[in-house]
Order: sequence, then C-alpha cells, then structure tokens
Amino acid sequence: MLELKITILKKLIAAMTMLISLLSVQLEEPKLGAVLSAEETKLNEIKTEQNDYFMLKNKYKQKNTWMQFGNSPILTYKMWEYLSPEGAGYQVFIRKENDVTLSERSIGYGPEKATRTWNWIEIIDKDNNFVSSTSTQP
Repeated sequence: MLELKITILKKLIAAMTMLISLLSVQLEEPKLGAVLSAEETKLNEIKTEQNDYFMLKNKYKQKNTWMQFGNSPILTYKMWEYLSPEGAGYQVFIRKENDVTLSERSIGYGPEKATRTWNWIEIIDKDNNFVSSTSTQP
C-alpha cells in the first residue's frame, strides 16, 4: 500500500513539473539569416510536411510510433493531431534517451500552441523511477 502511495506521489510530482514548464515556455522564432540547428531544420521539415498534408486531407498527419529524429542517435519523435473548439493543430513530441535518463519536450502548432509546448523534462531514469525535474533549455 505504501509503495502504491509513493508511486502515485511520484506521478503527481512529474505531472506538476510538466504543468509548471508548460506555463513558463517561450519559444523563439528563428531570425532571418540565422543558421538553424539540426533540430530546427527537422522541425521545419515536419511543419512543411504537415501543412502539405493538411491542404490535401483537411487534417494533420498523426504518427503514433517513435521515429528517428534527423540523424541523431539519441533523439526520436512522434506527432499527434488534435481537434479543439478553436480548430485543428498538432503536437511534435521529441524524446532524448541516454544511458541515464529519458527526457521529453513538446512543440505545439495550431490554436493550442502555447499550452502544448514545453521544454525538456526528465521523465524517468533507467531504473524506471520517475524523476522530479524542472524543464531545461533545449
């Protein structure tokens, strides 16, 4: 019973940490003439792909399985379409996994962009323990 309570508390801490990071995120748009990182380049490719798909199908593409993010051996991503009263959008989840932790961030597009975007959050360590962490810069 005590282990169940501890597990529930760990999940609540992780959820509250994610909520705090959601409220504090501010993404910066790339500046003209700036050199884009590999992550920004891949996100731009996804955005173009999603916009083209939406023009053809009137919905966004959803990819439920984790796929390699560019050429990175430690980054994967998946995409979720959402429908809200304000309109349709999508969310790109990026995962970073190394020998110690599993971290995740999300980039939202569409009417709920602000509430569906957050910076890196450590989700779990390799011993499958939830990690309480604040978000870090990408």
